Amino acid sequence: MKLTVRLAARDAVDLDAVARDLGLTRNAWSAALIRRALQGRPTFRRSDELVLLATLSELRRIGVNVNQMARALNTAVLEGRVLDTQLTAVDDFRRELRAHLGGLHEAFEGNLTYWATGL
Repeated sequence: MKLTVRLAARDAVDLDAVARDLGLTRNAWSAALIRRALQGRPTFRRSDELVLLATLSELRRIGVNVNQMARALNTAVLEGRVLDTQLTAVDDFRRELRAHLGGLHEAFEGNLTYWATGL
């Protein structure tokens, strides 16, 4: 669908500036603003998307490690072995996971706030 919006010259200049700050065209910026208002979905600049994808990859890696540790702990409990080292490692991964999740939460909240206010 195509939407045409008429803007005063000053508004067009300002729109170009805020869109450029995010690495978007004025059309892409306007579409992102509409998408946020209608669907509550964020739009990130490409560099931010890459950081988020890297973070998701790290979270997957941590999840795999935690699953492996959980299996090892279950086996160790059955065999009656000392679990201090494993429990410490699980705590370390839990803290790392919480830090990554906190970063993702902040990124999404900040992005949604930006699109809610337009700046």
